[in-house]
Amino acid sequence: MIRNGQDEGILNLYETSGGKAASKGKTGSRIFAWKEGDFSMFTKILVAYDGSEISNKALDQGLEWVRTHPGTRLTVLHVYHFPAVVVGEAFVAATPDMNEAVYEEAEKVAELARTRIAESSVQAVVETLEAQPAAEAIIDYARKNQFELIIVGSRGLTGFKELMLGSVSHHVVQHSPVPVLVVK
Repeated sequence: MIRNGQDEGILNLYETSGGKAASKGKTGSRIFAWKEGDFSMFTKILVAYDGSEISNKALDQGLEWVRTHPGTRLTVLHVYHFPAVVVGEAFVAATPDMNEAVYEEAEKVAELARTRIAESSVQAVVETLEAQPAAEAIIDYARKNQFELIIVGSRGLTGFKELMLGSVSHHVVQHSPVPVLVVK
């Protein structure tokens, strides 16, 4: 996307089995690059959020969408999970203190999203969900709540995992029943 002459990255909308975006793009194509504001067909949008810089850009895109398309409902979802360790054949759950720290961190991330939303003067709902793997949780949440579009950042806070096949955004793009907007 180009704003004020500066390239801020391309927004790619990946067509999935949901089929909603097929009327906007070339038939048979899986990747759509549209100009900002050309998404009026979506009225119920889910933003996957982890507090990273890229997920903040995804959230900003969702907020802008709501601002420019009255009646659009926006939900921000932060997925987290309690750690566990496998030692040999034994499964060791995290201590209650560790779980509490993870929960508190998840609430901090959700609060960051709420603050961004409040500053934008746009109405949106922020949810946290304890689940693993995150990509499947996002897809299931979108399916169960009948979202029409998922917005994700191209990279999150996964570190080394981002280098491996199966990153959250990649998995969501490949398996979502609805179109996915990947923000770079």
